[in-house]
Amino acid sequence: MIYNPESEWRALREIRVSSVSVFIFDRRPLRPLHRPLHIPPRLRHPPGPRRLPLRHLPPPRRRRPAAYPALDDVDAILITGSKHSAYLDDEWILALTDYTRKALDSRRVRVVGICFGHQIVGRALDAGVAKNDRGWEVAVTEVDLTDEGKKIFGLEKMNIQQMHRDQVCTFPSDAVPLGSTDICAVQAMYAPRRYFSVQGHPEFTEDIVREISRGGMATASSRTNSTTML
Repeated sequence: MIYNPESEWRALREIRVSSVSVFIFDRRPLRPLHRPLHIPPRLRHPPGPRRLPLRHLPPPRRRRPAAYPALDDVDAILITGSKHSAYLDDEWILALTDYTRKALDSRRVRVVGICFGHQIVGRALDAGVAKNDRGWEVAVTEVDLTDEGKKIFGLEKMNIQQMHRDQVCTFPSDAVPLGSTDICAVQAMYAPRRYFSVQGHPEFTEDIVREISRGGMATASSRTNSTTML
């Protein structure tokens, strides 16, 4: 199962390869199917002898997220990055943490976490997640690998794209530490046949980072302009 925290909780399709079930989740912002009809005040009572009754569409109904699939039907879970903070107590974050904890406790379902997903794994294992007082890690960052990390990644040092300020505070009790930096000590960890997680983004490319950066700058510019106008 691939879970994107930016998504609605609904499986688009199930793909079976041999005995492996992969549930694909997609991000589609929650948009109401119907919006209330808005009529400007000056048009609500048009001049003339004829006045038409005003009719409004019903208010939008917020759809409840679907339940996660039963763990008996899942062989592995990948939790991606997100703009949200894994330490918050939002209902969906608590639900995801609980589901991840149950997957880890099953000792059968493998869990992979990237960035936010890495932090959800840490929280599910009671390692603690918090905002890093040392600040952000952004762009390509050199990660110091442990001896086990060098074996796993096949590198002496790892350069990986980063875009985070939140962090896993300590390694879980059963974790094998794989890497760290001066800013964030828990960069990568794993427990054989149970989980593997990294704080950085191995899936990020230069084009992806450029696109994200442009989006962030556009949002900041929009907010600045709005503030200036007000």
